[in-house]
Amino acid sequence: MEGKDAGVAYILGKSYAKAKQSSSVLKKLAVNVMFAFMNTNFRGTDVVVNLPHTSLLQVGMVYYV
Repeated sequence: MEGKDAGVAYILGKSYAKAKQSSSVLKKLAVNVMFAFMNTNFRGTDVVVNLPHTSLLQVGMVYYV
């Protein structure tokens, strides 16, 4: 009952890509910098659907390439 009265919780998944430590400099630059650029310049789903911050739970996964 307490969970029902508390309201709705929204769970959003995010993924991140990072280059391995043993990767070449070119690959590190391409993966790390380009992914960070795309991540900051494109709107996330939480901004698009205007979810309240208190009801938002974000889970994530880091991919090493």
